[in-house]
Amino acid sequence: MTPPRSLAPAGGDAVGPRTDVVVAEDDEFVAELLCACIRRHGMTVITAADGESALKLVASYRPA
Repeated sequence: MTPPRSLAPAGGDAVGPRTDVVVAEDDEFVAELLCACIRRHGMTVITAADGESALKLVASYRPA
């Protein structure tokens, strides 16, 4: 049985050619854990300490 694409091994395309994810988390340990898991699946992570900061980042974010 093949795992869902979202559980693809590191380096695989989880959703498509490029996936950027915003993590808004005020607990530094939890944020680092989430980011590590997301990056392992080949996604780019943008972090923010809270929801308000995340909204500002998303509004101004321009992917490379």
